[in-house]
Amino acid sequence: MKEKYTGCLLGFYLGDALGVTLENMNEKEIRNKYGVFQEIAGGGPFNLPPGEGSDDTKILIITATSILRAPENPYPLLLEALQEEVLKRPELYGTATRTALEAYELFGFIPEKIESYLISRLGERLCGNGSLPRIIPTALYYSDDDVFRNYALNLSRLTHPHSVVDYTGLFLGFFVKELLTEVNRLKAYEEALKKADFYLKRATLTKARASRERLYRLSYLNACDLKTGGFVTDTVEAAVYIFLAEDNPLDIIIKSANLGGDADSRAALAGALAGIYYGREKLPEELLKKLTEPSQLEQLGELLWVKKW
Repeated sequence: MKEKYTGCLLGFYLGDALGVTLENMNEKEIRNKYGVFQEIAGGGPFNLPPGEGSDDTKILIITATSILRAPENPYPLLLEALQEEVLKRPELYGTATRTALEAYELFGFIPEKIESYLISRLGERLCGNGSLPRIIPTALYYSDDDVFRNYALNLSRLTHPHSVVDYTGLFLGFFVKELLTEVNRLKAYEEALKKADFYLKRATLTKARASRERLYRLSYLNACDLKTGGFVTDTVEAAVYIFLAEDNPLDIIIKSANLGGDADSRAALAGALAGIYYGREKLPEELLKKLTEPSQLEQLGELLWVKKW
């Protein structure tokens, strides 16, 4: 089981690092820049240096660390750590994160006021991908489904108070949790859909109806139907589709990154799913060696496994 925890976080980091390199590119641009479309399994050379990843990996690390330090109330620690990171490299972080930190500075940790401030400043503008790195360690740590539901919704709503984010995030978390024990990927996916429906209010499901229908129809899609924008449903849909369609973690991660567009969030999520399903030992070692700080993610995975509720 420890291999699944460490594999999940390392897979996320690897996907994020590869995705950053191909961010906002299309297939033609990838071919022109790197000479060969990145199909390692097909025999082509691989010449992308993964590096350190994006804000997604930073948020993953901050969330995991905050949960481990204060599992009953990780929110202030997370927001304070985010403040420090944003001050260091503000260009990495999106509008929702910066706006949530503005609210935290004004009101302290009062969730209702942070949520109201976000809604008043951002309105219906929605990306939602920034919530996904917080869902992964939450799903790994909080074993009880009811407990996980509460923490997942609270953590995602710190920056993205929206029904679509509630739905996609909860589905993703339950999918991660199911993959810890279920050997059949399709059964894990179907069970996650059922649990997301069960644990969310009817009003939330109604507002997230379009996203819910898209996730239910994954088995009817073709790869050409996948969208590469920054909308959270696009990211979750494409990552889960590729994870279910491919048969080894290398193909899952590479093909997720190869779609271009918002490649870092999508490939990070696909990498996390691949890592948790196949385990740490099946991740491509030659690529893990190119990461700048894999040991930190591995240690966090071990701690989440040891200390899980």
